[in-house]
Amino acid sequence: MLVAAGMFFGWRGLLVGGILLYVYTANQQPQPAPNPAGTNRRMAAAQDYFQQMLGQAPLGRGGTAAGSGGRAPNIWMGMKVGQARKKYGITYPTLYAPPGHKDEKAFNCVQRAHQNSLENLPSFYALLLTAGIKASGPRLAHSYLISASIAGAVALVGRIFFFNGYSTGDPKARYRGGFTHFGTLALLGMVIGWSAQLLAPVVGL
Repeated sequence: MLVAAGMFFGWRGLLVGGILLYVYTANQQPQPAPNPAGTNRRMAAAQDYFQQMLGQAPLGRGGTAAGSGGRAPNIWMGMKVGQARKKYGITYPTLYAPPGHKDEKAFNCVQRAHQNSLENLPSFYALLLTAGIKASGPRLAHSYLISASIAGAVALVGRIFFFNGYSTGDPKARYRGGFTHFGTLALLGMVIGWSAQLLAPVVGL
């Protein structure tokens, strides 16, 4: 969860999350061995809950979904940018067409479509991977396997529409893929929901 927060909110979110986690753990007082009849019953239940939810969860499904699902469209977009470079005569290492180039807008729209997708890829990886870990846990009745798969597919298909629209040379055409955000927000909701589920036994909810 801390990694997901860092990916989605940047290094500031990771730093703040780490500080809060440090403060929380530093203020914890040493506790005696759990006693079913004592005040440590809730903490013992929480520890057992974390072990059950995380300790046995294989990462294969989540990692495979994030790796293959997010990488394939990115490779295709990179190839399209390469084709645009040849078409408009923009050579490496120039990132965007120089000002005044006759095809400046046309090429820059293709390049910007790819760059925007790259900028959003880390948060997509983090959210899909985290939801995938939840989906591969032992409590399949409460898993996000199907929901995460659908949300990830929506986000990726939206990215393709976003890229194709932007690549036409009309920046407003990128809105054709605006529904990609529905998939990303759905994944974010799953991660927040699972975070609340994991923390509930600790905070006594």
